Amino acid sequence: MKKVKYLYFCLICAVVSGLVLLPISTVHAAQGSWNIQTVDSEGDVGQHTSLALGPDGSPHISYIYLTPQPGANSFLKYAFWTGSQWNIQTVKPGDYSGKFNSLALDSSVNPHISYYKTQQTNLNYTYWNGSTWNIQTVDSYGTVGQDSSLALDSSNHPHISYKGQYLSIGLKYAHWNGSQWNIQTVAPEIGSYTSLALDSSDHPHISYGNSNGLGYAVWNGSTWNIQTVDSGGGYCSLALDSSDQPHIAYSVLGGLKYASWDGSEWNIEVVYSESVHAEYCSLALDSSDRPHISYYDPSNEDLKYAYYDGSRWNIQTVDSEGRVGLFSSLALDSFNNPRISYYRGGNKDLKYAHWIPLQPLTDSGDYDGDGTSDIAVFRDSSGLWAIRGITRAYFGTSSYIPVSGDYNNNGTTDIGIYRKSSGLWAIKDVTRAYFGTSSDIPIPGDYDGNGYCDLAVFREDNSLWAIRNLTRTYFGTSGDRPVPGYYTGNRAKDIAIFRENSGLWAMRDLSRIYFGRSRDQPILADYDGDGTCEVGIFRPTSGLWAIRGVSRTYFGDSSDSLIPADYDGDGIADIAIFRGTSGLWALRGVSRVYFGTSGDVPVSGRVCNPVTTTPSP
Repeated sequence: MKKVKYLYFCLICAVVSGLVLLPISTVHAAQGSWNIQTVDSEGDVGQHTSLALGPDGSPHISYIYLTPQPGANSFLKYAFWTGSQWNIQTVKPGDYSGKFNSLALDSSVNPHISYYKTQQTNLNYTYWNGSTWNIQTVDSYGTVGQDSSLALDSSNHPHISYKGQYLSIGLKYAHWNGSQWNIQTVAPEIGSYTSLALDSSDHPHISYGNSNGLGYAVWNGSTWNIQTVDSGGGYCSLALDSSDQPHIAYSVLGGLKYASWDGSEWNIEVVYSESVHAEYCSLALDSSDRPHISYYDPSNEDLKYAYYDGSRWNIQTVDSEGRVGLFSSLALDSFNNPRISYYRGGNKDLKYAHWIPLQPLTDSGDYDGDGTSDIAVFRDSSGLWAIRGITRAYFGTSSYIPVSGDYNNNGTTDIGIYRKSSGLWAIKDVTRAYFGTSSDIPIPGDYDGNGYCDLAVFREDNSLWAIRNLTRTYFGTSGDRPVPGYYTGNRAKDIAIFRENSGLWAMRDLSRIYFGRSRDQPILADYDGDGTCEVGIFRPTSGLWAIRGVSRTYFGDSSDSLIPADYDGDGIADIAIFRGTSGLWALRGVSRVYFGTSGDVPVSGRVCNPVTTTPSP
């Protein structure tokens, strides 16, 4: 397929009077930022880009180098990311080739590229065998091979759709059967802007522009079935969903449209409407079969990105520095994050944009990496960790405090314990280290924003904050409760205290505010989905949850553990309690479930109040 979005996790931390327990919440795809790189700037490079991603998410891009006028020559280039830099190759220099190229990777992550050879007006195909490029002429009948689109089948054999002889043979299709190329004429009318995808049976589906508008062709095993999808249609891009149903993004005079087949008819939507048509659109479907589209907006000369969130289209400007976004090609990584290759006019560079969501913070209650906080308990009496629907494991004993977090930066919560008597931190399958004393409260978190949970303690008697390998500082006074959190959205945990006798919240180097009163309990979490912690209190005498600037509600009572976190994946922390006497988990507006027994300690979400049992030293 020739041309192909997001998810973001915001996690919140907690401190429990000698116990830190840790949550995660998921924020919608719009939270994050675009990372933009120049891949190649040697001459006029980057037109006719095609992007594919390796299994590890590494980008691979085919594109052309165009020599200066007069007598402009072009040749095909290929770039891939090694993990530290771009490796750039010229497939074959100086042979008037490379336009209208399309890239796919085989099961060994070797690139295969179809392209048009200008001087001979042929369709060519090349692949890397691990040591050299092998080049073949696929079709040389007349002027053929423009607007090619390539896909590899389950045997790694190439299939190519392309434009045939102008006004003679319109849309063509070629596939390699293991020994030779088989070439078919799909439709006699002009087949421009072709886009090819193979279904689960390796049958080809093709979208294309013709004199009647937007066309669609599918091979049923014996013949081609051809439909006119819409009366208008220029640039187009096709993708198949998990049920092999086709989806097409396409430009029309006045904007960009999207068509999807529901099994009986085409459903057509306007993505955006402008006085001019969108150009170079590229479509991909995410793991929920929702569409994502990159395109060039000629009105503003910008690269745009549109995605459907289940209820509406959201449109972002990816790059607006100069005339950017031509020849865009979109792919989604395994986390549904979009990657786009494109050409920047003016500077004549190949560019690459990668969406970076706000990454999961290290203090997570997400034990399986699905982006939602899991229901989980630690049984103090036996060292049992029971994570609902995931696992049961024994790690630690009654003399340990649970300190789960992401200590190896893999996006999932690691089981961990802290022994106050010796300062031992034992993180299951990750590390063992000594840090802290018997008077310290463990407060792990990512204090430098590098994605790894840091070992950290707060010393109650003198308000020392000691963060291993980072810093030692004093902040607060005797009796203050440490409430480190992500107050600024910069992905590094901020040092902060809550003074119970006055309701003071003091965030080091940030601000001081008063919210709450004596005996209130701090319940910071991201209650509005903006990626930062909101200041909040729980009033045990009444069950009041007061979230500064967000809401006030009543839920729970004085004996409950407070565990706000995103349990339903909507990007907003849910008000939630754990009732230790019965094992009740009550997640406001989400669910009620029983998990655990009397004496269990919740180890998901943000436990914001002291546990009823204190581990022995």
